[in-house]
Amino acid sequence: MTLPSEHVCLYPAYVRVLTGPIHIRLGDERLQRLRQRAAATGSSVGAVVRDAIDHELERDDRARALAALESFLAAPPLPVGTPEELKRELAEAWDGEIGD
Repeated sequence: MTLPSEHVCLYPAYVRVLTGPIHIRLGDERLQRLRQRAAATGSSVGAVVRDAIDHELERDDRARALAALESFLAAPPLPVGTPEELKRELAEAWDGEIGD
């Protein structure tokens, strides 16, 4: 069986790889702004769109990471014993195999 090149075999199933074009409608003003940005940066309109998408996704990732950090920092502190107590607990857990 011969499959088109846009398919990849993931045994035992075949999955279509989505790397093709995406068609969107833009208003004249937005398209003009994209063309101006592309000309100013010496790139294509498609490259400007891809960069904008990447920028937005990175911003979303940073926002999620910041929210996770804020949640971690807002958590109440966990009780931790002295270094000697911790070493003793670890030694007990590891049958005395903890070194100095």
